[in-house]
Amino acid sequence: MKISEGVPVGLGLLVTELENIGLENLIEPPDKSSRDDHFVGEMSFGMKRLYTYAQMLRNSAARLGYEAEMSRNRSETAKLQSERMKTLLKANVLMDIFWLFLKEEFEEQKLWERDKIGIRKGFLVVWGESSEPTIGDILGRLGL
Repeated sequence: MKISEGVPVGLGLLVTELENIGLENLIEPPDKSSRDDHFVGEMSFGMKRLYTYAQMLRNSAARLGYEAEMSRNRSETAKLQSERMKTLLKANVLMDIFWLFLKEEFEEQKLWERDKIGIRKGFLVVWGESSEPTIGDILGRLGL
C-alpha cells in the first residue's frame, strides 16, 4: 500500500509494520471469556495486526527497561530509558487507536454506547456491564 504525499512518514512506517505481521506472528489477547461477557464478534485481520503490533511494542519497552536496569553505564542507561519511554508511548497511542477503530468496526453493535469493552482469546470482542474500574484497569491504562 502506497501512502500519499503529505502524510506523515510515521504513518507510512506504521502501515509497513502492520503489513509485515502475518498469521504466524499474531499475539492473542490473554484473557478468556467469562459468563458475564456479551459476545460481539471476532475482530478483523487488520485489527489483529494493530493489536499485535501494540503488544510487540509493549514487549520491546519491557525488554528495554530490563536492559536499562542491568546496564552499568550511565549514558547507556539514559539512552535505553529514553528509548523505552518512546516505545511505550507509541504502544499506548496505538492501543488508543485500536479501541477507536474497534468501536468503528463494530459500530452496528453500538460499542460507542458501552462503558466496558474487552477482547478475549481468539480475538473475540465482548462488552460487559458497567462497573467501577479495578486497580488493574487503572494500572493497565497507565502502561504499568
